Amino acid sequence: MVKFTKFLSVLTSAVFVFAFAQNASAQSSAADSQEIANNLVTQQSAGAASAQVAGLVGTAVSAAIAPPPPPGGIAPTVSDAGTSTQFFNSRQLGVAAGSVPKGLGVWVQAGYTSMDGDDTGGEFDGDVINFLAGVDYKVRPNTVVGVAIGYEDLDIDTSFNNGTFEGQGYGVTPYIGVSLNDRWSIQALIGYTAVEYDTTSNFGAVTSSFDADRLYGSATVAGSFKVTKKVHLAPKASVLYLTEDQDGFTDSAGTVAAGTTIDLGRVSAGGTISYLAGKVTPFIRLLGEYDFVKEDAVALGNGNFSSDDKFGLNATVGLNLDMGNGWSGNVEGTAATLLRENLDVYSVSGRLRYQW
Repeated sequence: MVKFTKFLSVLTSAVFVFAFAQNASAQSSAADSQEIANNLVTQQSAGAASAQVAGLVGTAVSAAIAPPPPPGGIAPTVSDAGTSTQFFNSRQLGVAAGSVPKGLGVWVQAGYTSMDGDDTGGEFDGDVINFLAGVDYKVRPNTVVGVAIGYEDLDIDTSFNNGTFEGQGYGVTPYIGVSLNDRWSIQALIGYTAVEYDTTSNFGAVTSSFDADRLYGSATVAGSFKVTKKVHLAPKASVLYLTEDQDGFTDSAGTVAAGTTIDLGRVSAGGTISYLAGKVTPFIRLLGEYDFVKEDAVALGNGNFSSDDKFGLNATVGLNLDMGNGWSGNVEGTAATLLRENLDVYSVSGRLRYQW
């Protein structure tokens, strides 16, 4: 009987210790694990950044492969990319200048995006600034090749751990576009961005830094139709895939975090409707999105998990500008995460292009 009582006592103690350990493990949260915090923030920021660049390059391709304005008419400068900011681009071919070959185009783009995550235990807010520049050339009347270079700056306050999450990256994106006929075109791109992240937590008491390599690719089918003399419709469907490999690190408190990989696969479909009003063309764009590859929801502690929406809606309003003499521009604003819970992403952008 004494042995049984002793055995029961030991068993009870073991169960208690096991339950306590399990509970402690379950309570691990983004607030006390920089590895979890990094996963939470980069799931959103890496996807948003890559989707932006893919959309930006897509708009540049659409512009470069567009036909010249018809005699006595004005060709629409439709912005039909599928993300929150757009490249500076134009559908106007312009004129040859000196020894510069006709069909060469250069562009620049700047955009500002705000992000606000409201998941309980994973709250964050901040912004991303993008600058891109590129050059492309029509190697054939229906084919354009080009390359874009870009810089991104990420600055986010992570209130869930009283910290910050910052990143700077430089990237390169070659692209190609082919006009199949006067209504349909296809385009593709592949890009690479090297990012350096710096984080703090507990009001700056703990710091860490790590590097990441981001690869992404996109393919798009786009159309161009005149509904009426002044109303233009540009349907499109695209697929995007990205992967970001993040190095492991040891923070200033001596905590070791393993490296991780963030993957995202997304298909989108929708279109742009524009009203041709001479030199200024207002437009509205709507795109439905489905994430066919997506990271698992992040455990935020206390039984809370990050939102894991696979469907979303991207809505944009803007103006395309025909400035004449080879110059064109664009201004627009986007709500990029409609129908996605606890995440708000809004952006504004401007673009400028010169085409010989």
